[in-house]
Amino acid sequence: MQADIGVDIERPRPSGDLVSLAAQHYRPEEAAQVSALGDAAFFACWTRKEAVLKACGTGLLTPLADIAVGASPDRVPAVSVRPGSPLPSTWSLHAGEGPLGSVVAVALPREGVGLRVWRGVWREEAA
Repeated sequence: MQADIGVDIERPRPSGDLVSLAAQHYRPEEAAQVSALGDAAFFACWTRKEAVLKACGTGLLTPLADIAVGASPDRVPAVSVRPGSPLPSTWSLHAGEGPLGSVVAVALPREGVGLRVWRGVWREEAA
C-alpha cells in the first residue's frame, strides 16, 4: 500500500517566547494549551503540524492555523482541517517521544493506519 507520509522530529530546546509564537500561528485552543502547559506543548503541536503539512507536500506554505492537532503531549492527537481548506480531511496521526528526548510525529492522509514502535523503529500496522 502506498501513501504520502509526513514525519517531523524535533528536539525541544529553550527558544524564547513560545507562548507568543503559538498565539500568532496556532489556533486559539492550541495557543491556550501552550500557555497552560509550556514548551513541551509547543513542540508537541509543532511536530504534529509539520508532519501533516509535509505529508500534504506544502510544508510551511500552508498556514499552521489551517489544521488543528492539539498541543497536549499526553493526549492522542487528532487532525481537524479548517473548512474550505484544500488539505485532505481524514488523517492518521501518531506522535510520541523519540530518541534522546526528541518529539516525533508521523502523519498519513488516510484513516485507520496504526503504527507501533519495535526496537526504536516506527512501523505501519493495520488498525
